[in-house]
Amino acid sequence: MPNGKSIAVQVREEGILKVDSFLSSVCNARRLAEEEVQEYAGRCLTAGWELTIETVSTVRRLRVLIDAQFPFSLPHFFLVDRPSFLTWPHIERDGLLCLLAESKAAGFRHPEDMVGELLGDAYHLVCSSESGQNESDFRTEFYSYWDRSLLERTEKIFSLLKTDGKCRLIRIWRGETRPVVGESEKQVLSWLRRRHGNQPQFDTTDVACLLWLPETLLPREYPKTAGDLYLLAMTTPGGAKLLEQFGAIGKSPFYFILGAESGNGPCLAGVKTNRPLIVDIRGKRRDHSLHGFRQEKSRSPWSPNDCFPRLVPLLA
Repeated sequence: MPNGKSIAVQVREEGILKVDSFLSSVCNARRLAEEEVQEYAGRCLTAGWELTIETVSTVRRLRVLIDAQFPFSLPHFFLVDRPSFLTWPHIERDGLLCLLAESKAAGFRHPEDMVGELLGDAYHLVCSSESGQNESDFRTEFYSYWDRSLLERTEKIFSLLKTDGKCRLIRIWRGETRPVVGESEKQVLSWLRRRHGNQPQFDTTDVACLLWLPETLLPREYPKTAGDLYLLAMTTPGGAKLLEQFGAIGKSPFYFILGAESGNGPCLAGVKTNRPLIVDIRGKRRDHSLHGFRQEKSRSPWSPNDCFPRLVPLLA
């Protein structure tokens, strides 16, 4: 072997030279310094380049990075100048563009052509995101994006619910590690006993609320306050009445299951809050003393901004 190098090492070095020549001469790219490559912790990247792309509205910096398997693996594209996470679909928190590259084979003989083709895909994704053309992807892939908005070690809920498009009160068993929601107390407790045995804690359930929304939510519509949940309920037929029923018999923490059709099938997600959402017959919000609150402590009138629901994933 010439210079004692393996064929794989030679192919890699030749591939990097070809890509470097293409990006520098055609795209006026610059080679990234080692510390810039290491900014992408956990991705095991070894080299990269930065170039600028001009869209209809602005000029943005785009980075092309490769790993140790290149050119037998596909390059990765990262958008440097980007909005906050979950503003645009198909962009990871660190700026990685999720291209439809899985169906493409790594062209190790002509890696510069492979990079050029994917660069076109990256440009199209950025332009579609800027114009809002692909915003509906947030709705069709709702569960994936909802899950990405959650904090680590978040509570998870197991669902036995029917996805029939109806708003209703449901039942929840408040397990310490994973609550279970279902259509009736009998259904939930029977399922728990079959799965875990006849344990003493499988004796009762509490009420929860299922709100079936007209469509799945965009990230900017994910509820952050009790007022957000109230407004979501108002978009559903009978939502105001359902909230009043839930507030009259529910107890803290209040669990809400949000359901909707995504285009890829029905989706469910969970939210919980420690304060009630109550409306009167005129549709106005009002405070209400609920079973489960300590009566010895006085409670100030409910404000739609004083409660921050916790988003939780739902496992069907």
